[in-house]
Amino acid sequence: MKKKLLYLFVLLNCVQYTFAQYCESVEMTQKYLNYNVDLAKEYEKQKEYTNNEIIQDVNYTIPVVFHVIYNTNTENVSQSVIQQMLNTINNDFSQTNIEFNNPPRPDFLGVAADTQIEFCLATVDPNGNVLPEPGITRTQTDVTSFDMQATTSIGIPEEAMKFNSKGGKDAFNSSKYLNIWVCDLLQATPFGGVAGYTIFPIGGVFGTVGSAYDGVVLDYQIGLQGRTITHELGHYFGLYHPWGESLSDPNCVEDDGILDTPETDEANYNCNYNTSSCSSLDMVENFMDYSTCQWMFTQGQKTKMHNIINTLRSSILTATSCGDVGVLANDINNNIVYPNPSKEKIFFNKKYINIKLFDSTGKLVLQEKNVPEFINISQFNSGVYTLQCNTVKNVETTKIIIQN
Repeated sequence: MKKKLLYLFVLLNCVQYTFAQYCESVEMTQKYLNYNVDLAKEYEKQKEYTNNEIIQDVNYTIPVVFHVIYNTNTENVSQSVIQQMLNTINNDFSQTNIEFNNPPRPDFLGVAADTQIEFCLATVDPNGNVLPEPGITRTQTDVTSFDMQATTSIGIPEEAMKFNSKGGKDAFNSSKYLNIWVCDLLQATPFGGVAGYTIFPIGGVFGTVGSAYDGVVLDYQIGLQGRTITHELGHYFGLYHPWGESLSDPNCVEDDGILDTPETDEANYNCNYNTSSCSSLDMVENFMDYSTCQWMFTQGQKTKMHNIINTLRSSILTATSCGDVGVLANDINNNIVYPNPSKEKIFFNKKYINIKLFDSTGKLVLQEKNVPEFINISQFNSGVYTLQCNTVKNVETTKIIIQN
């Protein structure tokens, strides 16, 4: 009865959404920011990770686990559907989706990006136990639907689907896994509504990154349709909607902070390729809009996502929960240095006559000759670096992850 009343509410009072699917990421994140001033300050710092860095030519692999939470058999999403979701995001993030080869229009083809981010289904849980179904946990619950508006006693979102004790499923270590909860969202209906949401990545002591709340939530019906999952993963890597952080931007004063995504005054729910809302053509095909013809990320969006991965989400780069796949497995040579990732110092496994350390922009930041047993790295910011080591006979290279 509760959900039927919600359907009626949507039908009568939410005409502005035209029965569209939309996300609640900004609104849910704002509830956390309203509660904690320090968190809000960290959130503002995050916005610096946009166009001020140069991305590396590196392919990142992110281990994923889908937590399927169901009250009825219909909500118990099949393994084939999960695999389809994985295929969708891998195609969308690698520019191998069918639309790229035959885009409806060529206007933005020049800034379309292969993000060099791919996703794999985790094969083991945080304790090293093999998952019965790769990348999937299943939890039967007494909760008929999860209310996004529910709050805890201190006023932050309850997010019950993320906790065993509340009828949901505890996150796998979110520093090592991308957690995606699939459940029945109260605010979703067969006609539209909230398809899903993501709490934006925020670092610091009170940050969301690596917390029990970190990850993506999708409705088991409309959240698995279209490009909802791709859109929400954009938020997971720090991307905003093209119109900024408000519900709309009628005066065109906000945007997403990305230089190659045109300003937009509000969401596009259709595919009107002639829409020009802020004195420029709207990029309705961008994954971070709401249209039904999404097919691309931009180079600027790729840059921001890489910067978030190399800073706020750098700990996921060492995850090996996909078995032999492993994040950056081909780029990390553990025979050269240890520990990796590292803080303050890295130690060498053999004698090198010369080493060079390059940051993510390719800039040489350290050079040593007659290399000692270890080098101090405490002066460097967190991120992924390239270490080049020379012996008498050859050159050895590895990526190192600094977490200071």
